[in-house]
Amino acid sequence: MPVDCSHIFDACGKNYTIIYDFGKFRDKTSKDPDVYSFVGTSDEAPDHEAVCISKNLNIELFNKYTEHLKSRKIVGYGNYTPLYPMFDLNDSRHIMMSTTIFTNIKEKLSHIVEIGGGFGNWLYLNQINSFDKWTIVDLPFVIPLQKWFLKEQDVSLNYEFATPDGKVENPDLVIGAHSLSEISIDEFEKYFKNIMCHAKYVFYAYHTFSLDMSILRLKRAMIESRFDIICDVASQGGTVSNGLYKAKYP
Repeated sequence: MPVDCSHIFDACGKNYTIIYDFGKFRDKTSKDPDVYSFVGTSDEAPDHEAVCISKNLNIELFNKYTEHLKSRKIVGYGNYTPLYPMFDLNDSRHIMMSTTIFTNIKEKLSHIVEIGGGFGNWLYLNQINSFDKWTIVDLPFVIPLQKWFLKEQDVSLNYEFATPDGKVENPDLVIGAHSLSEISIDEFEKYFKNIMCHAKYVFYAYHTFSLDMSILRLKRAMIESRFDIICDVASQGGTVSNGLYKAKYP
């Protein structure tokens, strides 16, 4: 079983060029190297379990998210005609995780930091919530895609980008929706020390079906040394943990 997913990120990064056509990053018929296969480009039906979890947690918030999705422009598919352009598998899971966060955190969050931002869909979805700034921390070759997508969607909120070696200050909430679980333990320790330890809240999701359990236990123990669990929602048949934490010390 792989220790982490660094080999996947490295392989995809090697296929990226500055002349990459973002207009087809989700095109399933493209013969180009699959640069962004790991950012959530599948065209599959919504996850019924995730939908049920969201509705049970907060039906009003779930409805706001799905209504907001109706305004999302269908971009990035190139010549491919998607089956689920307005609400797909990844949307349903992003909504489930977002509903978990924003149902359990009652206060306004000033600065939200997302580690591993996919193609920008989390920020697009969470325009319905109140915050002052959103920072996406990601690999250098992924940030251009996020900039393109958010511009295409006319997202005008205050957002910025940082690479793993960049500086991120004063986060209220750090979101690591699988990304933190998939990076190496050395990289995780850097994020933990430099970003997560300065946050009031941390959302950490990890899956157990393709990662080394001993490394996952080390990461979770590190988080729980500084944060108390607020809630832990199991999804994908119990193979995914979606944990929301609050700092033990102000």
